Amino acid sequence: MINITVKNQAGVNVDLTGISPSSGDANPAVYRYEVLSLPIALRPTFKVSATDNGPKTARKVRMSGVWPVSYTDTSTGLKGVQANIPFDCSFTLPTNVDSATIKDATVIQTNYMASAIIQAALLSGYAPTT
Repeated sequence: MINITVKNQAGVNVDLTGISPSSGDANPAVYRYEVLSLPIALRPTFKVSATDNGPKTARKVRMSGVWPVSYTDTSTGLKGVQANIPFDCSFTLPTNVDSATIKDATVIQTNYMASAIIQAALLSGYAPTT
């Protein structure tokens, strides 16, 4: 399974390790941020799955994940989860649309999510007001 390389806030490459590939429709491929020296349950995990919609007129691709915010108890040395930062995003891709249109829509939509304005909204917890 191929790993995914992304950039962290400092612009440094971070590898998300492929843990398990999808075993078929609706079964997710799983990636995890493995380089953190934390127990597996405390490492960020990312998933992507795909399936037909109800009437089978489109494919639905769903991405989700959770970033546990961990801490170490100073009296016991045990690690725990202070909070989780979850995300969930899906795209519905009609099967009666040509691949060039799907490609353009996908590239624009994923670049929208990576834009500075959307990242600022996520960092602040508020929608853009200007």
